[in-house]
Amino acid sequence: MTLYSFIGIACTAASFVVFGEPIWNPVMLLGRFHPPVVAFVALVSILIATLNVNIGVNIIGPLNDLSNLAPRFISFRTGGLITGILGLMM
Repeated sequence: MTLYSFIGIACTAASFVVFGEPIWNPVMLLGRFHPPVVAFVALVSILIATLNVNIGVNIIGPLNDLSNLAPRFISFRTGGLITGILGLMM
């Protein structure tokens, strides 16, 4: 998550150098690029970053709930696996 934050700050600073104004919104920044390959790669990168951050942050709550439900039988790792399987099933 720290890497994604650094990339966001670096891209905003670079947009100021390249376009003359700081563009903090990634979608607006992508609108400035015209080659479709660049836009496709950037949009896939945004998709992966969004999924990575959301999954990483939102798995902690249910993971702790499951591991506290039966601590003798469900470890922290097992709670994460159960949460992941339930998430995929949904």
